[in-house]
Amino acid sequence: MFKTYNEIYQAICALPRNDQQSEPQLAQYLTQLLGLSLQFRHRLSFTLEEFYGLLADAFEMPPLTEPPALLTPTSKHGFDEDSFEYWHHYVLVQIESLQLLYSSDALDSALAVFGASGNGSGTWYNWTMYSFLERAASAHFQTYSEPIDVDPEDIVTWGGLCEFLEAGRFYE
Repeated sequence: MFKTYNEIYQAICALPRNDQQSEPQLAQYLTQLLGLSLQFRHRLSFTLEEFYGLLADAFEMPPLTEPPALLTPTSKHGFDEDSFEYWHHYVLVQIESLQLLYSSDALDSALAVFGASGNGSGTWYNWTMYSFLERAASAHFQTYSEPIDVDPEDIVTWGGLCEFLEAGRFYE
């Protein structure tokens, strides 16, 4: 499907967009993404096409009211960083952090453009769904000055998916 990494970046940036008034909150999108990821929970990795499919399908599925609660760890320590459990915990912490930001006045401040901090999970520079995805895709797939062919052996691990989301949070 994808021939170059830049094509992946372009595809992510072309995901369906609504007008700014009706953009879903990023926490809702991450909830959708977490729910969709359940289909891969027994695998260690997935292809770039499956990775893109997760991102795209999260736009399409009916809204989940809350994140799937498969486990309730108090810490991500003790999980292998490439495990589904680590991913699950990571996304739950990010959703909680965003919900705290939404309920505070941190995002309404003029200083929010310099970043907003949530429950100790780090500073958020991209808290809208589209800027978050574009920045994550840019950090991972558009860092090359020349188009680089996709390695057919390229896979995405759960840790790699966490890194992708982390880049969306802080990459400017």
